This record gives sequence, structure tokens and C-alpha cells, in this order.
Amino acid sequence: MFNGLLQVMQSGIVPGNANNDNTAPELQKFDMLVYPNRSIQTDGIKAAIMKSFGFGQAGAEVLLIHPNYLLAALNDTQFEKYVTKRSKRAGGLHQYMQDVLSGKNTFVRVKEHAPYTSENEMNVYLNPLARASYNAKEKTWTFGDVSSAKAAKQATDVVTVAAPTPPSFDQLPKKLLESSLAQSGAQLILSSGQGLGIDVEPVATFADYA
Repeated sequence: MFNGLLQVMQSGIVPGNANNDNTAPELQKFDMLVYPNRSIQTDGIKAAIMKSFGFGQAGAEVLLIHPNYLLAALNDTQFEKYVTKRSKRAGGLHQYMQDVLSGKNTFVRVKEHAPYTSENEMNVYLNPLARASYNAKEKTWTFGDVSSAKAAKQATDVVTVAAPTPPSFDQLPKKLLESSLAQSGAQLILSSGQGLGIDVEPVATFADYA
């Protein structure tokens, strides 16, 4: 659905529902809504909204705004920087597509394993300081020696300073979370400055909801 909205915004075509041959007359009073059974070519879509209602009263709402309005809000300097970065990305995309056509790369890269090994799986799940780093060899983000190992050592050092007595296993996530909150922002972010964070919450927190 989201991809469809992007196509609508790019082409300006509002797709119709070919199966819509009997619209309820009760809907006619909503004069700001349209239920087309054929596609409509517009002069451009400025914005779109998508709503999703899930199970358990859980839903989501996304508002899409045409990028022209975002770019129009930039000053000349910001716009020139954006054009430079976009041109660089477009060049990389062109090279990647050439590699796909020549058989050097696959068009869709399907992941065959988790971004962590079985050895550091526990550290990734239970260590709130674990961070993924970009693996140039695999060309994806993984939890390797650069991220999770350093984070685990950092967390161990912090816990040791804050609590000389080693915490019990059930208190370890809580201690790690408290120690991470005590650190400055720079200490929470590892070498790359970007990554994936893991939130940890003790199971006992939800005891009253059982």
C-alpha cells in the first residue's frame, strides 16, 4: 500500500477499483470522498494519507507529502548540498544496476542469516549498548567485533564501576540499562555514530498484567 501511494505521487494517477460496481448510496453524503472504478489522471498529488487498522485495536497512520514541498522549504545552500548528495547516490545506483545487468550483482539481495553470530546472540539481545556496524565485505549492517564486542566490554566496565558486587542474572539487564542512561550521548554511540539500539525491559515489569 505504501509503495502504491509512492507510485500515485510520482505519476499523478489515482488508481480505480475495477470491482467497484455498486457503491453504497449512503456514501454520497461525503462530498469530499471519491470512490472511482477507473483510474484518474490528475495534474499532481500534493499529499496522501494511509491508515492501517490491526488486531488488538492497534493501528498506524502515515502522512506522505510530495518532496517538492520539502525541497521548496530549503534555502539555496541546503538545496545545493542536497543536489550534490543525490547525484552521488544516483551514480551509485547506476553502477549497481549495471552490475545487475552484467551478472555481477543480484537485483534483490535476500538475507540468509541474522546480523549476528550464534556466539554473540546473547550479547545482542541482552546488551542495550550493542550496536550494529557496516560490514563492507557483506555490504550490510552486522553485529561484529567492532560493535557488540566493544559494547559488551564497555557495559561490563560500567557495571563494575557502578556496582562492585556482580549483579544477579535477572538484574543484569536493569543494571546495563541504568548504566547506559548514566553515560553521555557520545559514550552511547560507538565508532560509526549510527546503529541499531536494543531496548531491554525486565519481565517482572509485566507481572501485574498476567
